[in-house]
Amino acid sequence: MKKTLFNIFFLVLGVALLWLAFKEQNFTLIAQELRKVNYSWSIPVLGVSLLGQASRAMRWKLLLDPLKIDQNKPVSVVNVWWALMFGYFVNLGVPRLGEVSRCVAVRRSENIGFEATVGTVVAERAIDVFCLFLLVVFTFFFQFDIAADFLRQYIFAPLEQSLRQKQNVLYILAAAGGCFLLLLGLLWRVLIKRRWFLKIRKFMVEVLKGLMSIRYMRRPWAFLGHTLFIWFCYFLMTYCWFFSMPATQSLGIQGGLFLLVLGSIGKSVPIQGGGMGAYHFLVTKGLSLSPFLIAATPALTLATVIHLTQVLFSLLVGAIAAVVVLYQNRWQR
Repeated sequence: MKKTLFNIFFLVLGVALLWLAFKEQNFTLIAQELRKVNYSWSIPVLGVSLLGQASRAMRWKLLLDPLKIDQNKPVSVVNVWWALMFGYFVNLGVPRLGEVSRCVAVRRSENIGFEATVGTVVAERAIDVFCLFLLVVFTFFFQFDIAADFLRQYIFAPLEQSLRQKQNVLYILAAAGGCFLLLLGLLWRVLIKRRWFLKIRKFMVEVLKGLMSIRYMRRPWAFLGHTLFIWFCYFLMTYCWFFSMPATQSLGIQGGLFLLVLGSIGKSVPIQGGGMGAYHFLVTKGLSLSPFLIAATPALTLATVIHLTQVLFSLLVGAIAAVVVLYQNRWQR
């Protein structure tokens, strides 16, 4: 029930953000903008997407290699890639479940412990979050005016207005936080004696083992190279689409970096459909800022085209991956 409510909440949030992005738009004008798009740019974007996902599979393989029971048989990068695409496919419907799904797929095809595999995924995510943090810092310092304008208009101003309407909200949050910490301390004393809790601790130890696989990588520089290449592909997957529309052709590298940050944050929100709504809202609002000053209609059209092509790519390749993963063991026998 808790997971169901969690998914319903974020689905509603995604629909609400999608509604906010489209509510004041003229759909006739959006249709006109969609007809102006040069969809031949989807070919290089598709090529870059495939290269990026292949590099991501190779990077994950570097973490999985030390964990394989049979060290005489290396981890197959093809199996890892299919598992990865299967995970993306599942994530479209149930965010975060795809991470578990790709671990299950790898366990079946490569005979690697499930808990340790989860640890490698946690390590991957932690590294990607750190990279996103560095991009945010880079954007803030080197595009300070744009970032400050975005924060002022869409974060601080609404927050200030909300706090003025509810002056005691900070006190309520502080009191709730204190009660939560107190209950957590009491709960720990009770749980530490329970057998099922000890099993959870054992599971977390195995996850930690997967995290520590970074220390035993045979080629750490290859891991770093793949990480940089993956984020470069993410940048190109946005930047290439700028040239498909007359209104966005002048955005340049500065606009590409800024939208990479906003888009990555939007997709990080656990909303069904790959950050549906959050991506559209953030990109549309971001492009309205100086020095971009892109009108809402072409900005929303660009966000829709980028997001929709990525979702269709994940659906198509992910559906094939689902078939491969389900029947992989039969084919191998």
